[in-house]
Amino acid sequence: MADFSAEKVYRNIKRAAKQKGIRLKDLETSVGTYAGYCTANENRVAKKDYRTGTGRNNINMEMIWRFSQALGVTINDLIEGDF
Repeated sequence: MADFSAEKVYRNIKRAAKQKGIRLKDLETSVGTYAGYCTANENRVAKKDYRTGTGRNNINMEMIWRFSQALGVTINDLIEGDF
């Protein structure tokens, strides 16, 4: 498995939703989070910490699982895939 990237997971969630014709805010609320969750967290992860030069991987497996179930894809698709 490649290095885990929360930024890639958020990007894949957004792209998979678009491919399936699901509005992102509807997807986000259907998994129990707020509209704007993916974009807000993707931006937070992309922002680099000036001390370490890295972003924060701040999505947990439960949320990845919820999104995968709602999208009808595997967890692996969201972590390693390219939609």
